[in-house]
Amino acid sequence: MAVLSEGEERLLAFIREGRVDAEIAVRLGLSTGEVRERTRALAAKVGVPGKAELAAFRGQHGSETPALDPGRNGLLARPAVAAGIVAGVVLFALGAWLGRSTAEDSTRGATAATTPSPASVVTQPPATVPPPLVLTLDGAAAMDLGQLVTVPAPALNPVLDVDRRETLAVVTLAGAGVVHMQGPYLRLVRNGGAYSETTLGTQLVAVFVFPADRNTEFIPIDGGFAVYAKGDALPRLLVWATETRGVAQDTRWARSFHVSVTTSGELLVSVDPVSPALAINNRTGESLDLSHARKVGVLPPLLGNTFCDAEEGCVVAWRGAGLPAPFDGIARCGDTSAFEYGDPSTGVRLVFDTFAGSPSPACPPSPQSLRAGDLLGSGSFVLRGMDPSGRPVALAVAGDGSLYAGDIVPKIDCPCLHFN
Repeated sequence: MAVLSEGEERLLAFIREGRVDAEIAVRLGLSTGEVRERTRALAAKVGVPGKAELAAFRGQHGSETPALDPGRNGLLARPAVAAGIVAGVVLFALGAWLGRSTAEDSTRGATAATTPSPASVVTQPPATVPPPLVLTLDGAAAMDLGQLVTVPAPALNPVLDVDRRETLAVVTLAGAGVVHMQGPYLRLVRNGGAYSETTLGTQLVAVFVFPADRNTEFIPIDGGFAVYAKGDALPRLLVWATETRGVAQDTRWARSFHVSVTTSGELLVSVDPVSPALAINNRTGESLDLSHARKVGVLPPLLGNTFCDAEEGCVVAWRGAGLPAPFDGIARCGDTSAFEYGDPSTGVRLVFDTFAGSPSPACPPSPQSLRAGDLLGSGSFVLRGMDPSGRPVALAVAGDGSLYAGDIVPKIDCPCLHFN
């Protein structure tokens, strides 16, 4: 009767859980070739043909293998990172992790070169996957979408710290590791862009992961990417979730969700988007304090975004569409012969900067009174606020379209969202 060593029991436990060779390699500190060789040897030792039969092996030839993974049941269907890629790329790029030889690194580098095209689209996971666990995040329901990050040190939690903003999370890892963008609840869409999709109820949601600083480096691999930091720094990730209409759709003006990552590396996404009454600094993902500002008008929802920086304060970006007047006011040419729109009752003036090649709204030959909702112009604009004396006034727009002006002092601490 075969008696299994501790190492063989660990390998068998991972095989039973359905883990692929690459993930087993990361967790055991082996190359994928070593995992395959040990799997063949283990199958021969217990008298079964191969890995599939090992998954069903229950100790007929020895004692039962104990449950060795401290993870909960929801982690049994780990993201399926393609065989030969994760350990190949991670250990090749970060060979110091496990002290592999130069010859081994060269072999793994050749394996990494066979990674499928980052533009490949992965199909939806099987319909037999059980629904994700529902947990609580900020007092609201959130879905546990499974393991997002792992590091090759089983004794460590992969996540050291999570800096949670209103609509994103900045995650500091314990060391170099692997980010899994394909799993039971995530469908990898674009590997090079670290973009996956999931479904919350009937809503299609995009999940993005970016480097949060210049020290953090990504290496795209099949099913996700390897991540490490230069020098003595630790890798930091920016995680963001927003509604989407599908691949290649602009999500910058879509509703965002609360996100977080647990210390064990699992991704949490709120069931519902953030409150539409919030105005978000889309450079940092933080909500803005509007208590010292006043509501001056209304724009169509989800077509304007707020951007704040230390030099120019807060402005509103309007994407390419017809821009209606947010309040009753007067359109005229300003002191610089540029179009501006003002509210006589509040003294707030809107000055228009264009971007994305859109022309400025045409100046009327004389001041023109408009009603709220009348068309000001079509295109993409940056709206800046001015008071009657020409001093800058901060502007912000909430998710429901409410336009605010006044004293809006955000925290100016990037990392910024990727599209900025």
